[in-house]
Amino acid sequence: MPHASFPVTASDWGEIGLLQTPSARMAPQGDARLHMSGVYPYTRLTAMLQPLDWLEFGFRYTDIANRLYGASIAGTQSFKDKSIDLKLKVLNEGYYHPQVAIGFRDIGGTGLFSSEYIVGNKRWGNWDASVGLAWGYLGSRGDIANPLGFLNGGNDARTASDNSNGGTVNSQSAFKGRAALFGGVQWQPSKSPWVLKLEVDGNNYSAEPLNNTIASSSAVNLGAVYRYSPHVDFSMGWERGNKVMLGITLHTALNKLYSPKLLDPAPPPVLATAPVEHPIGVGPNTIESIGLLTNWNVLSLVNEDSTSTLIAETDGALMLQHRIDRAVAVLHRDAPGSIKSFVLQLRERGIPLSRVEINRAEWVLERTQAQPPTLRLAVQDVTPGSSPTIPSSRGSPFQADWSPMYSQSLGGPDGFVLYQLGVDADLSFRLAESTWVDGVLSARLADNYQNFKYTAPSDLPRVRTFQREYLTASRLTMPLLQVTHVSDWGGGHYTSAYGGMLESMYGGVGAEWLYRPWQKAFAVGVDVNRVKQRDFNQNFAFRDYEATTGHATLYWDTGWNDVQVKVSAGQYLAGDVGATLDVKRVFPNGVSIGAFATKTNVSAEQFGEGSFDKGIYLNIPFDVMLPRSAAGSANINWKPLTRDGGAMLGRAFSLFDLTQQRDKRAWKWTTEISPPRRSAEDLSFVQGEASRSLWSQWLDSNSQVGQQIKDLPASSWLWAGSAILVSGLLDTSVDSWARNHQSDKWANAAKLSNAVPYALAVGTGALLTGIAGEDVANTAKTSLMATSTALGINFLAKLVVGRSRPSEELGSASFNGFTSQAAQSGFASNHVTAAFALVTPFAQRYQQPWLYGLAATTALGRIQNREHFLSDTLAGGLLGYAIGTMTMNQANASGTAVNVWVGTNSIGANWKF
Repeated sequence: MPHASFPVTASDWGEIGLLQTPSARMAPQGDARLHMSGVYPYTRLTAMLQPLDWLEFGFRYTDIANRLYGASIAGTQSFKDKSIDLKLKVLNEGYYHPQVAIGFRDIGGTGLFSSEYIVGNKRWGNWDASVGLAWGYLGSRGDIANPLGFLNGGNDARTASDNSNGGTVNSQSAFKGRAALFGGVQWQPSKSPWVLKLEVDGNNYSAEPLNNTIASSSAVNLGAVYRYSPHVDFSMGWERGNKVMLGITLHTALNKLYSPKLLDPAPPPVLATAPVEHPIGVGPNTIESIGLLTNWNVLSLVNEDSTSTLIAETDGALMLQHRIDRAVAVLHRDAPGSIKSFVLQLRERGIPLSRVEINRAEWVLERTQAQPPTLRLAVQDVTPGSSPTIPSSRGSPFQADWSPMYSQSLGGPDGFVLYQLGVDADLSFRLAESTWVDGVLSARLADNYQNFKYTAPSDLPRVRTFQREYLTASRLTMPLLQVTHVSDWGGGHYTSAYGGMLESMYGGVGAEWLYRPWQKAFAVGVDVNRVKQRDFNQNFAFRDYEATTGHATLYWDTGWNDVQVKVSAGQYLAGDVGATLDVKRVFPNGVSIGAFATKTNVSAEQFGEGSFDKGIYLNIPFDVMLPRSAAGSANINWKPLTRDGGAMLGRAFSLFDLTQQRDKRAWKWTTEISPPRRSAEDLSFVQGEASRSLWSQWLDSNSQVGQQIKDLPASSWLWAGSAILVSGLLDTSVDSWARNHQSDKWANAAKLSNAVPYALAVGTGALLTGIAGEDVANTAKTSLMATSTALGINFLAKLVVGRSRPSEELGSASFNGFTSQAAQSGFASNHVTAAFALVTPFAQRYQQPWLYGLAATTALGRIQNREHFLSDTLAGGLLGYAIGTMTMNQANASGTAVNVWVGTNSIGANWKF
């Protein structure tokens, strides 16, 4: 069952965007947009997400009003096409040069509107101009020959998409066929909400999908955008010389979402002096006040010696530090002056997760006085939680809550929008400290499910495609009734066991183990479940289907641009085996944008429409949406289709979610857009060297290598090119020598030669561990980063050049770039590239030129095995040497840099050597 989106030309996602043509402008980081527009016969809905400043991705639906889905499937409903689009910024705008982006449209759908483009934008004052080149749908005017045709004659023809199932990348026709220029200009008067646009379209609409030729009187489009507010734009245009376009765009900065907590009870004011001594050491209503301000269940509060210790169970809300400050405000109000520190032992579902120790005096000073940075002491210390003995839990073990329920699906054959509206009752009963029963009763009050008649075909066990039956069988359902027990085994190891009605479609039993070290970047977990399919009415009855499902999961916080990765491998509900990759960007306010894809041993044909499971999602904590502090989050998920392959069990309680306090991010989430500067705040007193991940260092290194390549003098390029061309004259004769030297003796020599780069890589890896000292380990790190960069560049070279290998018997002048086989082509040699990149940092750091000779022996094996021509190996050697040298130069520069700082109270410098 589809869940949402829309495609094609009527609006780009960029900050300015024209009418039909793409723009190189990227929306602000964290931007999310929903654009709807219409020009007969198309109505389009476009949703865009901007997780990084150089990446945009989104999903779209196009409604084609004059074509039908098909009478046998959807009766008279008009045809809907969905797609995934992608845009990458490849060059930032400079004083003289434009911003440049490369984009792909309809890369993951049926390919009806597939297109690729390269576009540049340059701004002068109130004017912004763009010009680009498009292939496919956006360039169907085809007024120029393919500029990439010289690389491969096959690039001149673009075959029509044959991706009826959708779901796979339309790479077979990328950048092929004739192309068209497009461009435009826009002008926004100063301080005016109006933006005026003019463009030249690259599409002449004579070859529309589904034989839907559209009349076009002009390639020039005119339009205007009225920016009604920071979050709403209205657009209108005159397109194709004969049609009026109207559109509306809703957009917001997800990374800046914030709602003032106007409905939260006010915390007590922070006084500079301690309160009057209370006879029993605790002020009146202290526990009740903390519970009211934090929504925690306070289990114990004890004053002993100079410390006040609070033990509480949190509600799992994201903004933990906000609640800690509110709790400490109450403790400071009520604790006697003899109390010097507050200790908060925080738990969730009975699991001790963190211990927070607050220096009372410093906490008060931070909020009541301006302090010189040199006089500040640490206010808060956070360490792993322990398991102190506590009295039985306060309050009733039974809790009940209710909430409105709304869900919808878009683009299905029974109707573009299918929805339901109702009420959910959430019930919970605590059996023991770490054991509880949770249930949900759901009442469907209003819907349009009378139109919901289609059940998708399937060649797999129907583990998810009975979606219609589960949604329409009963108005009162029980999606969840589960008993759960969790345990803390110490050292970051946690387990859980659970059983019952685990989700709306499955009941059964399961167990999970999680290893999550304190504030580390990774965690590992395993879950195993035996489940049975539930009755469509979602009561206590079951159907016949049973399955064993479970996964091993790696969680990794990359440390790069707040990107987190989750990889799960195991068996899915339909019995298929495979893996799921989930990548998301998490902003400082807790909002996350992500995408996932699952590939199993089920073929695309057996999987059906969609080819494999994938989706895009947006997660927004209630803490940044509501005017009152609240746990939980709103989850917006889009899956092109719901099919039976790659289907995972929807578990209600994940150990990774329950233990989120062990993440170092848990103490940094903030609801403030820009925290106010306090008087005497230290901004530059000490310039500490930030801890940076290897991934971040590698990306920075690549960026600097790119700049060095850009700055290479023409003489260097001429020298390297000449050497490769001259060696090419010997390709045929050297290959003839290889033909005549295929004896066992030469074959054994070739095996040793081919093993050289592998041996060098293993040895470098061993040196990276520090076995030969820190200096050698740093050189090894430089060597490995250089190698990965060089191999990445060589991969692109192979794709572009596509030179045949000697063993293919096509000769040394056969080139077939930009094809699916080009990645395995011969120019240049990966083996030789890696060998030279690995040895160059060591040869230069320790003056050992003989290492180049060792790397050069790799060429013997590649030539003798007839895997490469002589010029392939020379090119690989030059590439590896060049990248190794550039990367080593960066290391030398950073290793001797002089850092100077000027602060509010000091001036200093250090020399790192």
